[in-house]
Amino acid sequence: MKDRREIYLKRSGSLFRIFMGGAAVISWIIAMTDENALMYSVASTADGASAIWALMILGACLMADAIFNDILPDRWHWRVALRQRHYLLVGMAFCYLAQIYTAFELGRHISLAYDYLWRASIIMLAAFYDAHQRLKDAKCQIANNS
Repeated sequence: MKDRREIYLKRSGSLFRIFMGGAAVISWIIAMTDENALMYSVASTADGASAIWALMILGACLMADAIFNDILPDRWHWRVALRQRHYLLVGMAFCYLAQIYTAFELGRHISLAYDYLWRASIIMLAAFYDAHQRLKDAKCQIANNS
């Protein structure tokens, strides 16, 4: 029964990363193509464009991390993303917050701030949990190898 729970826990983390990466890519598509979107005016500035492009790249990397490291067999693992997964998450949260800051500085309508703030908060919570779990796993490996 424990093995089944661990598999479900691993799969739920994968689904979360695919969802948040996909949401980041969709935010980029909307901000870059839809002239009526609220973040289009922010993305048309240099600061907003760099934040939204970074968000899209990090989101794509997060989806690739979930696919390569959790779904595909071991021979296809992307080890750097596996070790640095929490940095991808923190970077995405920063990009969401940078867009809110840029919109506020430009005096643009920032009604998406609530959604982006929620996304950044949940991503930071996931990054903290991921880093904490890795620390716990590393301590268990050291204790078991001694």
